[in-house]
Amino acid sequence: ETLWQNVSYMEKGLRDLGLNIRIESPIIPILLGEVKRALEVSRMLFEKGLLVPAIRPPTVPEGTSRLRISLMVGHEQGHLDELLGALEELRQS
Repeated sequence: ETLWQNVSYMEKGLRDLGLNIRIESPIIPILLGEVKRALEVSRMLFEKGLLVPAIRPPTVPEGTSRLRISLMVGHEQGHLDELLGALEELRQS
């Protein structure tokens, strides 16, 4: 139950950031397209203490590189808010 509450919270937060996403599991992809952009955003998040790996070819098709958010039951709302805040900062930069 807690895990799915986290998923719902993150879905609302990502939609509030303007992302058109459909979440069906605790593994949430954020499509960025280009490999360079996915690696750059992943690195920036890592520098903020957030582990959000970039998934790129050959794991996914060319042009569909993405971030992969993996939610867990141990994540607290503060953790989710921290990630959403970092994504908002990156979106504005």
